[in-house]
Amino acid sequence: MPLAKTTALRTRGRTRGLLAALGAFVTLVTLGACRRGPTETGHEATTGASATASATATELASAAPSPPSRSAASAASWSPPSYAQRDAFTERELTIGEEPFEVPATLTLPQQSLTAPRLPPAIVLVPGSGPLDRDATMGGTKVFKDLAYGLASRGIAVLRFDKPLRVHADAWLAKHASTVTVDVETTLDAVAAVSALRARPEIDPARVYLLGHSQGGLAAPRIAERATELAGLIVLGAPTRPFEDVLLGQFEYLATLEDHYGSSAREALPALREAVARTKSPALTPDAPRRGLPLGIPATFWLDLRGYHPEARAAHLGKPILVLQGEADFQVTMDDFAGWRRGLANRPFVRLASFPHLGHTFADCGCAMASPETYAAPGHVAAEVVEAIARWVAERVAER
Repeated sequence: MPLAKTTALRTRGRTRGLLAALGAFVTLVTLGACRRGPTETGHEATTGASATASATATELASAAPSPPSRSAASAASWSPPSYAQRDAFTERELTIGEEPFEVPATLTLPQQSLTAPRLPPAIVLVPGSGPLDRDATMGGTKVFKDLAYGLASRGIAVLRFDKPLRVHADAWLAKHASTVTVDVETTLDAVAAVSALRARPEIDPARVYLLGHSQGGLAAPRIAERATELAGLIVLGAPTRPFEDVLLGQFEYLATLEDHYGSSAREALPALREAVARTKSPALTPDAPRRGLPLGIPATFWLDLRGYHPEARAAHLGKPILVLQGEADFQVTMDDFAGWRRGLANRPFVRLASFPHLGHTFADCGCAMASPETYAAPGHVAAEVVEAIARWVAERVAER
């Protein structure tokens, strides 16, 4: 994960810096994807602390495992999880959004919905930060493909989509590189996806739910404020602490590891702490230079999130909410889950649950706390997570 990094974004082939930067919650894996992506990257010179941080980030990137979506061998090794009943659903390829940033999407439909008297409930999957594909491929896990297969096997339709940042990287960066916000990267695309799904004849528009993972969960209350017709929210591994504190906490944890990740993180920490302090300064303005800010992300991004408390916004929605957390997640931690619990306390429409040994991808790492290495191992979203979501949706449907 790069920090305080200055990268040329003016021409094709100079997009890696911001692409990687936006993957803060996906950290090293997303950075690995950007580094090995279809474009080649050039860098402007950096000096002082920024140069040290940039070099350290590059070392971290070089050590990051390549996600399956970027590796033919890894992709070929993926197989459906055991809880997926492949004959229980079908898939339809769609295009959603508007030009010039329309994107391909996949609608996974339960087979019985094609003949059943009642249309099925459905979920829009909203991915985390960075240029993720519709499967939310992270290391050896396809988070959203697992969820789509598992939930459709249990009678729930699922829509997942590639992010414009992935499909239209150059054009997207040309328009948004200096003014990016969470709404620009996540919220507006998700609202469009909700509208597209509700318009489908195969779907009951009154029973459409939204599932946000990581930054997608962070943005979920904002999405629901715009897409008021949503029947409820599902939040997976989403932060409640300030974004910059989450980032700093990730590096502080990495610095405790006795490996190349640890040594690189320890080198990067002084510059990162300085950069985090700048995001909290009352003097920060939207036109502040990216140089010296965490990840080289524009000030507009940090200011957009300043004072934003997703748990508080969610509490006022009056909608059913399910919050799930992996207890072994080092990126979005149990501290964030505690924030959701506090913010949604005494709300009868809320359910929260955490799962031991599950990391940020909700795959079982077989450990008390995950690490960058655990992303590389092939895995699937745990069956208990799929069951918890399916059961919650079934209960909500029964209430309507």
